[in-house]
Amino acid sequence: KSTLIEAISFLALTRSHRARHDGELIRTPSTAPTSGVQAQGTPEVFPSTATITGRLGPRQILRLAITTTGSAVTKQASRFGRLSPLSGVVGLVRTVLFTPEELELFTGPPRLRRRLLDGLLLQRDGPVFAEQLLTFHRTLRQRNRLLALKLPIEQLRSQVAPWDTLFVAAARAIITARTALLTELVTAAQAQLVAMRLPLELTVTYHATVPELGRLDELLLARLERDQQLGSTSVGPHRDDLLITVNGRPVSSASRGEQRALLVALKLAEYERLAVADPANEPIFLIDDVMSELDPERRATIAAQLVNRPCVITSADPAALP
Repeated sequence: KSTLIEAISFLALTRSHRARHDGELIRTPSTAPTSGVQAQGTPEVFPSTATITGRLGPRQILRLAITTTGSAVTKQASRFGRLSPLSGVVGLVRTVLFTPEELELFTGPPRLRRRLLDGLLLQRDGPVFAEQLLTFHRTLRQRNRLLALKLPIEQLRSQVAPWDTLFVAAARAIITARTALLTELVTAAQAQLVAMRLPLELTVTYHATVPELGRLDELLLARLERDQQLGSTSVGPHRDDLLITVNGRPVSSASRGEQRALLVALKLAEYERLAVADPANEPIFLIDDVMSELDPERRATIAAQLVNRPCVITSADPAALP
């Protein structure tokens, strides 16, 4: 059942919410489809492919295929039977994912909190944000390769300069988009907490590694020698985090019940932001084994929000389904 949820989420974002690398999605060689995912071949020797297919309408079929050959992984998308860039299919299927693992948002590593904002922006803004994110990560990889070469510093400055120009433009766009969305999301989540009559005040601050966004280019240059010693770029949106507090305390110190309530509010706020952005393309709630962990009041809150809305709910306990 969790594989089904993962497959639908993958159609939305062209990436897994569980695996850090695409190759991990193909577990074992098989010729039989499982929950919409088909794998074939032997991953260690022959090409192995997982294909996820979704029907977006009577004439539009979206397919995403991941192929591994040894350690190499390729990913392709197709619409109307023709290949399409991945950035062109993000947002065609829009989802809000709610799983027990999502509680790690409050206590896990910063990448989980960055992923919250980036996933929402990818679905809301589609190809525009996707291209900015792709450009950023492409230039970041190239910059880190140059840092790892241990070139003389003047030669490094010369070679890294054109990449820094692309890096700075993409980084500024990403951070600006994230901070604007964060304001909307926190406002909507706080409104949900009020509606649930919970005495919780949510505060989320965007913690950037760049104190002044307009001076990112200067900071990159100033840290070049240090970054060369580290072998990686120490500032930028890939290093940023969200500082979350509830009633003035770090969310990590909140009770498990309070964290669950905050997560419910954030997920309902996510749905609202996507629905408002494009009312004609309603998001799909993906709820995997969560209802049984919620108290009856929270369960009723979510159930009320799901009325007449597309959703996929899985549970090992039929009594936990709304």
